[in-house]
Amino acid sequence: TYNNAPIVGVLARLHAGGNLNQLLPVAVPAPVSQPKPSPPPAQASPPLAPKDYSPIAVSQSMTSSWSSRGRTYYRYSTLITNKSKQTVKNIKLSIQGLYGPIWGLSKTGGSSYSSWQSIAPGQSFDFVYIHAAPQATVSVQSY
Repeated sequence: TYNNAPIVGVLARLHAGGNLNQLLPVAVPAPVSQPKPSPPPAQASPPLAPKDYSPIAVSQSMTSSWSSRGRTYYRYSTLITNKSKQTVKNIKLSIQGLYGPIWGLSKTGGSSYSSWQSIAPGQSFDFVYIHAAPQATVSVQSY
């Protein structure tokens, strides 16, 4: 007999939490950092060209993991942040390598997803997904 209670509880909590900013209380081990040698003094670099600047930042983190029936599942939280000085609307994201359920976005076809939310300057929204693979690749298609 298999005990599905842990995964059912996680999925129920994700489904019931209308506010996607609720993260499960999980202690993720801190990465071990190796001391890096100091780099040689560098010359001043020119400012970044406008094409190198993205007004929308995407960051991801694994917030929990568990094993069930010989497979390890991961829960990832993805944060989308508006770094511009204007409100961003109609964000469309491309998500490659997603093999499980997603909460907080609407699928618009293929690997495209959109958010119904507007993001004010300096604000963020997050969405979560669960799958048994390394984190998916999330990029901004349009806004």
